[in-house]
Amino acid sequence: MMGGFIQFVVNFTNTVFVGRLGELALNTVGNSGLLFITLFVVGQGFGSGVQILVARRLAQRKHRQVGWIAQHGFLLSVVGSILLLGVGQLIRMYLLQDMIADDELRGAMSDFLYYRNWAFLVAIPNAMLMGYFTGLGKTAILGWSALITATANIALDYMLIYGKWGAPALGPNGAAIASTCAESLSFAAVVVYTATSKFQRKFELLRWGKVRFNLIQKLLRLSGPLIGQRFISLFAWTAFFFFIEKTGSQKLAVSQVIRNLYFLAFIPIFGFGSATGTVVSGLMAQKDAKGVMAAMVKIGWISTCVTFVFVHGYLFYPRTIVSLITTDPLIVEQSIPVLRLIVSSMLIHSTVMVLFNGVSGVGDTKWAFWIELVSIVIYLIYCYWVCIYQPQNLFVIWCAEFVYFGLLALFSWAYFKWSNWRTFEI
Repeated sequence: MMGGFIQFVVNFTNTVFVGRLGELALNTVGNSGLLFITLFVVGQGFGSGVQILVARRLAQRKHRQVGWIAQHGFLLSVVGSILLLGVGQLIRMYLLQDMIADDELRGAMSDFLYYRNWAFLVAIPNAMLMGYFTGLGKTAILGWSALITATANIALDYMLIYGKWGAPALGPNGAAIASTCAESLSFAAVVVYTATSKFQRKFELLRWGKVRFNLIQKLLRLSGPLIGQRFISLFAWTAFFFFIEKTGSQKLAVSQVIRNLYFLAFIPIFGFGSATGTVVSGLMAQKDAKGVMAAMVKIGWISTCVTFVFVHGYLFYPRTIVSLITTDPLIVEQSIPVLRLIVSSMLIHSTVMVLFNGVSGVGDTKWAFWIELVSIVIYLIYCYWVCIYQPQNLFVIWCAEFVYFGLLALFSWAYFKWSNWRTFEI
């Protein structure tokens, strides 16, 4: 949960600070952040593959292999971070003109992404290390990393967006620089912790030997579908907002507010989902199929209850919460009914994500990819219909969340009901 808190704090504080600068600044940070996160999930895919394999080998007491997995995962994440930096800059320079209709917004997003894309060089290796520690079940470092990122991002946002403490006032670009610097500080702290911790000695992380191409192949085979799954998921989320942009800047501004508040719910949802992957992988190593189902039921209940604690304010005092992001009275009024609507989708999501991560925890990441792909295709058809083909109000547009989570739940349940998952090996 604390790992998810990193991205929430970065996006939320950026939005709060630039929300005072007007609609253009709000949309710039919102849409640019979506593009960044869409590419960032590739790194999370590497981390999730490492997490599942580390948990499996740890349960099998193959400690030296745990060290090899971490070493080779780190190598892959460094290569991936360089590639993603290049892809991000190509999108900024060449693809934005086809994605964004508003010239002013497009120019502002290009400037923002120039600074934000450099964060890939630290964010992707950091995501891999987070996956390693989550696979071990030792997640305290995620909390410290989140605290460093959140604190640095808030201070740097205040300094660079508004020009405080002798710094120039850079507006939205200041938010991009602040986030990149904050994540760099966090990564440095995690590297130092990793190199000096008892886990480094136990698993011999600094004892490099030959490159094991069979292990690289296994990591890619396990992580590849997870990368594809998360990429198409965030791509669809990004496309959803680009569809809304075609309906008008005010609807987009309202949706950016909702998006940032949605990220608060993602903290427990993805936290418990990630825990599910580790628990299921460990139980599969012990051949405990009944334990897998019992664990998912228990985690699902806990996830739903904790998620409600996080988002209950969206039902009972939404005006106060929305006013933290924007002071525009029209945006506040239009956000409230949509915010109340998505509370129920968040609670559904909290249970569905446990079930869906159970599929990945089994190790059957190919099936997880296909479940995600089919759900996303139908979701995008709905989004296109209500945003472009027959434009509807925001309440109807945001009902797309129920389409996506409903399909994800149906297909994940069918997997555990009818597939031969109990004997799956990795």
